[in-house]
Amino acid sequence: MKYYTLLIAALLSCLSFTSCKDNESEYAEDETRLANSFVYQIMDYYYLYNEGISKNGTPVIDYTNENDTKKYFKKLLDPKDIFSFITDDAEGFKQSQNGISSSMGWDYSFMYADNSHKYVVAAINFVYPNTPADRAGVKRGDFIFEVNDKRLTPDNFQELWNTNGKYEGSHFFAENTEIPIGYDLTAEEIHTSPVAATNIFTLSDGTKVGYLLYMDFYAEFNNELTDVFNSFKAEGISRLILDLRYNPGGEMLACSHLASLIAPASADADEEVILQYTYKSNLSSENGEDSDITKFKKSVLGSNLDLKDIVIIQGRNSYSASEATIIGLKPYMNVYTIGDVSGGKNTAMYVLTPDLFVNNKTKEPFFDESINNWLVAPLVAVYYNSKDETFDTTDGDGMEPDFAYNEFDDLNRHELGDANEALTALALKYIETGSLSQQKSANIDSHTGMVDITSYKKPKALQIPFTINK
Repeated sequence: MKYYTLLIAALLSCLSFTSCKDNESEYAEDETRLANSFVYQIMDYYYLYNEGISKNGTPVIDYTNENDTKKYFKKLLDPKDIFSFITDDAEGFKQSQNGISSSMGWDYSFMYADNSHKYVVAAINFVYPNTPADRAGVKRGDFIFEVNDKRLTPDNFQELWNTNGKYEGSHFFAENTEIPIGYDLTAEEIHTSPVAATNIFTLSDGTKVGYLLYMDFYAEFNNELTDVFNSFKAEGISRLILDLRYNPGGEMLACSHLASLIAPASADADEEVILQYTYKSNLSSENGEDSDITKFKKSVLGSNLDLKDIVIIQGRNSYSASEATIIGLKPYMNVYTIGDVSGGKNTAMYVLTPDLFVNNKTKEPFFDESINNWLVAPLVAVYYNSKDETFDTTDGDGMEPDFAYNEFDDLNRHELGDANEALTALALKYIETGSLSQQKSANIDSHTGMVDITSYKKPKALQIPFTINK
C-alpha cells in the first residue's frame, strides 16, 4: 500500500465537499450514514475505477439505505480490484505504519496441508527479537497445525490465528524428519522495525556482500535504513542481496529512500525518475507535475552504495512497493531476481481519513468528527518506471523471477541472513559465479504455494511436501 501524505494535503483545496455539520445530535445517531457519505465522496472523486459510482452527480447506490459501511464500500469496488480497503480503526493502521501492533511477533504464511484442502498449516518465516514468540522459543521452520486444540482449517484459521493460548505443530528438517513443538502464547503490544536482519558475507576472492531483510516500506524507519547502508559502506561492500520475499509494500517515501541508497550515484545526483504514475483525468490535472513522479534523492548521496547490480529475493508476498523497487531500479542497473513470482500490484493508493478534509478558509472540517476513525484507501494510479515499463497483472500474479526456486523445497529452513539459507545461498552463488542452473530449480508450483495472509488472492497451494501425522 502507499501513503501519500504530501499529495493528499495538496489536493484538499481542490475539493468541493458539502459540510456535514448542522445537527450534531442527528449525526450522532446516524454515524453509518455519515461514514457512507464519506466513502461515497472519496470513491467517486479519487477511485481509479470510479465509473458507475455516480451518474450526473447522483449516487448510483443510495448510501442512505446502506446499513453496513464496509459492505457498501465493497459494492463500489471494480471486480478486478483486490487491493482497495477500508477500516474503522484508522488509529490502529497509523500505529502499524510506525511498527506498533498487538501480535505474537512473527511473520508467517498459510498453506494447505493436503490436496483435499481440508486443513491449513502456518509456516513461521521470521520471529522478531524480544517478542512473545521469540521468548516462547518459536523459530523459523516451525509449522503450526493447531491453536487451542483446534486444527487450522480454511474456515477458521483467520479467526484462530494470533489468539492467546496453546499452539502446537512440528519443526521440520531435511528428509521430512520432525520434532513436535508446543507453545503457550499471549499477544502483546510490540514495536518492530522493518529493517529486520542484516549481514555481511566475504566471498573467496575477498568480495564483501551485504544482506538486508526488509519487511515493510515504512518511512518512519528511513533513518534506520540509512544507518545500515552507512555501515555497509564503512565495511566496503560492493555487492548487495536485498530480501523482499515477505514484504507486502508500503509508503513510496520509503521506496524512494531505499532505491536511492542502492542505485548508481549518478541517478541520485541527477535526481532521475524512479516511478511515474497515471491517474484518473481529474487527479492527473490537479496533482501537478511533481506528484506524477517519484525521483531518486540527492540528499542520501553520502550513504549511497553506488552499485551497478543487485540481487533481489522476491516471493508471492512481495507486493506493491517491493515490486516498484525492482522495476524502478531496472533502467539504471542490473537487477537479478531469485525466488517465486511476485504478488502482482502495480497500482498506487491514497490513504484517506475524514480529519484530513478541512476547509482552507474557515478551518472547519468537512466531515463530522464522529467518523474520524474511518479510513479509506482507494487505488488511484498505475505506476511505470522511467522507461514506461510496468508488469502484467491480468493473470493475478506479478513478475516472474530470473531464477525460480521454492524455499519450501528445503524444509531445513535456516535463519534469514544465514549463508546456508536456501535463497540466500543461491544469491551468493550467483554473485560468485555469475550464473545459476535452472535445472537445479524446483517447479515452484509442484507442491507448495502460500496463501496470502492479506486475503488479496485465493490460495495457490495444493499440498505441502510432507504428511502431517497428527
